[in-house]
Amino acid sequence: MSDQEKRSFLEEYYYNPKNPAAYTTTEKLYKALKSNKNYTFSRGFIRKWLQDQDAYTLQRETRQPKRIPNIRVTGINSQWSMDLMDVQNLSKQNDGIRYLLN
Repeated sequence: MSDQEKRSFLEEYYYNPKNPAAYTTTEKLYKALKSNKNYTFSRGFIRKWLQDQDAYTLQRETRQPKRIPNIRVTGINSQWSMDLMDVQNLSKQNDGIRYLLN
């Protein structure tokens, strides 16, 4: 079967609300199509096809960034922060200094 035939079959299947995998994720669509004997689909083919579909790209869940809580201190000098920078590759130009405390 050609890729064009597969794409048209996917389009008919994905946009038909009577199908259990209509408007779903790549994995659910792959599992539903696995039982189809006429066409064989790979996850990559389905994923690539879904990326071109507005219904999938506009409605899929977005990943929310992890929320990092603020750091609260009780007063001045109660918490310190420092970084150690490794500048060994520049030690010849820096009078032999190999590390910087920042």
